[in-house]
Amino acid sequence: MLKYLHCLLAGPLLFLLCLVSYVPPVFALNIDSLPKELEKIRFQVRWHHQYQFAGYYAAKHKGFFAEAGFDVEIIDGSPERQPVTEVLAGRADFAEGNSEVLISRLRGEPIIALAAIFQQSPSVLLTLADSHINHASQLKGHSVMLAGNDDDADLLAMFSVAGLSKNDINVIPSSYDISDLSNGSVTAFNSYLSNEPYFLALQDIKYNIIKPQDYGIKFYSDILFTTQEQVNKDPKRVERFKQAVLKGWRYAIHNSEEIINIIYTQYNDEKTLNHMRYEALAINALVHSEILPVGHIFEPRIEKMADVFIEQGMVKDKTHLDGFIFVAPQKFSPKLYFGFFVAVIVTLLSLLVAGLFIKMNFKLKLEISRRKDYQEKLQHLADTDGLTQLLNRRAFMRQYQQHEALARRYNQTFCLALFDLDLFKNINDQYGHDAGDRVLLAVAAILKDSIRDSDVCARFGGEEFIWLFPNTSLAQALNCVERVRLAFENEGVTLDNEHVIQFTASFGVIQGDKEELCELLNHVDRALYKAKAAGRNTVHAEVA
Repeated sequence: MLKYLHCLLAGPLLFLLCLVSYVPPVFALNIDSLPKELEKIRFQVRWHHQYQFAGYYAAKHKGFFAEAGFDVEIIDGSPERQPVTEVLAGRADFAEGNSEVLISRLRGEPIIALAAIFQQSPSVLLTLADSHINHASQLKGHSVMLAGNDDDADLLAMFSVAGLSKNDINVIPSSYDISDLSNGSVTAFNSYLSNEPYFLALQDIKYNIIKPQDYGIKFYSDILFTTQEQVNKDPKRVERFKQAVLKGWRYAIHNSEEIINIIYTQYNDEKTLNHMRYEALAINALVHSEILPVGHIFEPRIEKMADVFIEQGMVKDKTHLDGFIFVAPQKFSPKLYFGFFVAVIVTLLSLLVAGLFIKMNFKLKLEISRRKDYQEKLQHLADTDGLTQLLNRRAFMRQYQQHEALARRYNQTFCLALFDLDLFKNINDQYGHDAGDRVLLAVAAILKDSIRDSDVCARFGGEEFIWLFPNTSLAQALNCVERVRLAFENEGVTLDNEHVIQFTASFGVIQGDKEELCELLNHVDRALYKAKAAGRNTVHAEVA
């Protein structure tokens, strides 16, 4: 049918093509009407000039802002000069900020997000390696430095996932001085991946990184934004500015050394070149994605961030969330399309509408299918550990809740095993992190071959894994665990130099009852501790 329809439409469409190709003088672009001077724009960054804002310097100094018609002044931030405040007060036209951008919108401020520059937040906690604290749950009763403002949202959410409340830790307002960690004044220190770890590395101080992402808390950061007034006034101007920024970031990622020298010579010579190179490695990894364009904003992820803010009591609800993400204006002339449709109505209304309806319906089905596949891929990425391709902590928690509900409903027994690799830090220290990753991949391969279809297994963080046995007795679970323990003991990872790394694991196994999840996790963690205390490479089982 489509073949005959195309033939039928061929003649009329040629006529319409000639009609559309003729643009009356009234619609022609008047070059002389373009502004002869660049529009001055004030752009506010969140903190002092540094590589964190590399894309904006690239857009300015490589001419991308000028190509878009702007002369941009990049203003550094300070405790007294923060992006949201400056933009709402009209002292800046555009800015970039962190969680406070979305929080301000949810509180009713007329803020519009243009792009999420960092696809992951650089905000983490650091602990000293010799403290042996590398999980959020281990910080119960310890002193933790936090910013004490909205920037703590993802860290507090991480504690909540780990079964801790804010009252379970001793929160100390951050001094922003990393020596408070190195001299033992605090157990954990709030940090940016691009900054504080560099100073510890300079002093050859070993450290652990506790990331909210490992607990399923995935925040956007460094969000480019403006006000609703700016969008209403000229959405095309806003889109031009956004595209110039994204072009700048794409350039900076691939030309980091050039942008580092621009920052050092023209903005900030307080940081050494090596420090900024370290910063560039961390920042580029947060900005660049193999599957998503720079600046992409995924609306469901914004909603999840809003849910976290509501859970933390920072905002009341999501009433003001609609319209938060900027939608670029369509790139066509209303007058031209009005003339086009008048001609269509006069000449070929019935035939063309029928053809367009069939074509649009076909494209719509294709687009729905494509988006469904895209959403499924994004969900898989959100639920999967990037290295081992096992479930991550957040996905495991969700599946656990479903299985636990079934167990209660049908009065079934289930078991939970928590295990980690013995002396894994020694493998990383002696052979390097690449070798450690190969060991983790070997562990994942054995688990995938060993678990039953009904089981749920996940990487819980670092070298720690968790295993749920639905509708399983303790004896049955112990049989499964023992087979895996022996497989680990007999497995070896061969390095490129043909050296073979042997590894073992210690297991804590409990039979679940009616305890809350946080209590079960604490219980199985104690069982794991007893297994390690018994000499490692052992299994310790208990009934909850």
